[in-house]
Amino acid sequence: MEKLEKLLKIGTKVALILPFMLLTQKISLDEAPRRYPYVAYPITIEERLEESRKEMEKKFPENKVIELAKKLVGTKVPKGEDICCWTAVKYIYDKAGVIMNCAYAVTGGEKFNFKNELTNGKYEKVIVGKTIKNGRIIIEPIQRSKCLSNDANKKLDNITKGDILSYLVDGQIGHNAIFMKWLDKKEKTAEILDWGGINSKGEKIYRIYETDLSDDSHPVFYYWKPRNR
Repeated sequence: MEKLEKLLKIGTKVALILPFMLLTQKISLDEAPRRYPYVAYPITIEERLEESRKEMEKKFPENKVIELAKKLVGTKVPKGEDICCWTAVKYIYDKAGVIMNCAYAVTGGEKFNFKNELTNGKYEKVIVGKTIKNGRIIIEPIQRSKCLSNDANKKLDNITKGDILSYLVDGQIGHNAIFMKWLDKKEKTAEILDWGGINSKGEKIYRIYETDLSDDSHPVFYYWKPRNR
């Protein structure tokens, strides 16, 4: 204990006169820790920049969404009278403190001819604004002025982490999930998060899984990007 106290006293004294010592002895700041290992040194410019970068990244809305989404994997989806795939992902935006900004939407008349594991290998055809199932239109068009883009050729190129996607899973209804990242952008395979997991008690939980977002498998018809409030 006495030895430790002596070292602390020495370290305190050296810290106070460190700038003078470095100047008079022509010792660089990089070399100083080796010469005086018991002194707490100020962080380097590079370390400060890295800290600032990490702090800034935390403020980006998409990072807020992704960070929270990862924490919620395996947890129960909040209960509510209107709970569904949409409210499950919207809950994450609300808790992350971000709002939705429409980035892409179909405007009417677009045709999707697709098949996947939920269509039993058979092609389903859906026309935006026209195809009706169970007494309602499957995909309602959105006015061009309400979204940033309506360019179908670039829709997948502009999807980035944290976006809420609306896409077709069968010929009956659409589905909503949060885009996590591309696994293979060329093949249009992505990692997404939704409420489709089931725990041992049969309760809905958040999960991350892989899916094909190509128009002939799970065509995307809307997506929103997060924006800080």
